[in-house]
Amino acid sequence: MPINLANCEDFQLPVTSFNDCAPQWNLSEIEKLYIAAPKAANFTDITSPTEWATRISQTTLGDDAIRVLSVAGDKPAPAGVVLEGTLGRTITVSKDHTVNYSIDDISDENYKLMQFLEAHPYIKLYAYETQAGKMYYYGNNGIVVTNTLNHELPRGRNEKEVLNGVITWRKAISPDRMDSPLFEGEISGGGAAPTTFENTVSFAASATPAAVNNVGFTALVTDPEQKIEFDSIPIEDQTGLPNTMSITVGGVEELTVDFNSVFAGEWFRYTAKNGTVYTGKFVDGTRAF
Repeated sequence: MPINLANCEDFQLPVTSFNDCAPQWNLSEIEKLYIAAPKAANFTDITSPTEWATRISQTTLGDDAIRVLSVAGDKPAPAGVVLEGTLGRTITVSKDHTVNYSIDDISDENYKLMQFLEAHPYIKLYAYETQAGKMYYYGNNGIVVTNTLNHELPRGRNEKEVLNGVITWRKAISPDRMDSPLFEGEISGGGAAPTTFENTVSFAASATPAAVNNVGFTALVTDPEQKIEFDSIPIEDQTGLPNTMSITVGGVEELTVDFNSVFAGEWFRYTAKNGTVYTGKFVDGTRAF
């Protein structure tokens, strides 16, 4: 008996964005793991580099300290947990996710960490970060995962010792993704942040200055310090969807930027109302400093 589609859920697919001439290709190798004890505190705002800075420490002891592991890793496609029902119907009720990683910086401290994790296989995974500067995470709370880490001494005169680990968890949905607020390398497709920019928009005379290169701005108030700098994109290339970025400093919104989605991932420099200068990339959503 065929399925009666009239009884199925009504929904609309989200928007998509493809560019035949300049597709967004992201280098995929995992380079950083951000882990802590299972009972470590949740973030207030995991997008905030300031909050990350208060939590990350390679030496501080305590339940809430986050360790950063430098790794070479991968995440294969998760295995679906499938239920079969009547009328030939199946549903994937959850997925088994896996991150494989290797550590080749085997200091005495890292070897002792491996020994500790052998006896404590459950850790909190806050995020993992790729070579493209993308951070994958499950909200502010992270996720408690199972971790297996082993020491290997390969045979050969030119071989090196290595720690090989496997992290697993079960979740129906893949993690969220954002431009990492901690990334220090060169981002695929974006490069290092420029030192100069084509456009400078000041908020000294108006909280809503005229749009520049089709990019619009709304500040809360006029301010002599506040400004944003960015490079132009030709108008004829601005064929994407409208995006909005909210820039917050210390959890307080200071500026809203309306732009075409082709700017997403491009660098900008922002001078906050307190005079502090920040560098970031256009995102559709909140960019926290």
